[in-house]
Amino acid sequence: MNIAVLNIPNSRAQRSIDAFKNRFGRSHFILACHAALPLSFTPELLYGIWVNFQQDSQGGMLNIPWIAVSDLLLSEFCDEVGHQLYEMDRFIRNELLRQLREDLAFGTRRVEAVAQFLSNYVHEQAKSDDLDIRDFDQDQKWTALAYAKSEVAAKQLALALSYAYQNDRDDLLRLALIVEALEAPLADFPELLAYARGMAHLARGDLEAAKAEFEKMNLSDRQLDTAGVTLAIPLKTERATKPIKRRAIKLTMPRHYWLTASVLSVMAWGGSFYFSGQEALNDFTIARVSVPQRNEDSGIEQPPLDAKEKPPEKTSS
Repeated sequence: MNIAVLNIPNSRAQRSIDAFKNRFGRSHFILACHAALPLSFTPELLYGIWVNFQQDSQGGMLNIPWIAVSDLLLSEFCDEVGHQLYEMDRFIRNELLRQLREDLAFGTRRVEAVAQFLSNYVHEQAKSDDLDIRDFDQDQKWTALAYAKSEVAAKQLALALSYAYQNDRDDLLRLALIVEALEAPLADFPELLAYARGMAHLARGDLEAAKAEFEKMNLSDRQLDTAGVTLAIPLKTERATKPIKRRAIKLTMPRHYWLTASVLSVMAWGGSFYFSGQEALNDFTIARVSVPQRNEDSGIEQPPLDAKEKPPEKTSS
């Protein structure tokens, strides 16, 4: 395949990133790089990232303004795929994460810190009885694991694909798309990526594409060994699932986030709401979720405040 053809999506992604940086500046770009790690995110999760990552890996202040959260959500980077649920284009995500890793002020250490933060954040969702919320939670855990321990994530995803093909065909497409979205951290497992592409085509009903993908593997026994798991190649390329419609996901925030999210939402989305004076801040406590690994201690930038003017003193007539 022509390498130039493969680079077209990446070049388009870079042009979009350059346009974003020219419009909003470097601080917005840094927030976007951090937000690129989750496969999807809510405004609350994005606020949590903003609160916890106000310093680079050397402790330098990033000075990311509070308005960067709403600017990012409303930018062309993000598509709203459900109620208060956003996703980034896969090629833009991968390019943003690549630049975050290669930036000397952040590096792999910061990617691992964001992954740990994401794992801590979604821990509360595992307690939900809602299947959609648990799926969202599991997807984010696999994302965090893929960037922290790719071998473990690859094995878990391979096992999940094997189980879905044999027992839960309705979940096959979701899992295959997760593997595809994690192409960058799972680059050391090309067989798993190829298998996921074939299964995604099969689940969508694109039988010719699925057959072509599986034939590329040249497997005589119709079995694939990858990440320590044996995966079965379908004997017949029949449609594996019914068409899947995206379901709305309603997430519950960890309790210590609610005050932070509500206060920051008023400031970010209202635009015309301001606190008057430093005394107003004393009534609020901005909650933080610390990142336990590698002593990633983040500072919090307070929103801009307008000093309250004192009323003119009355003069006796």
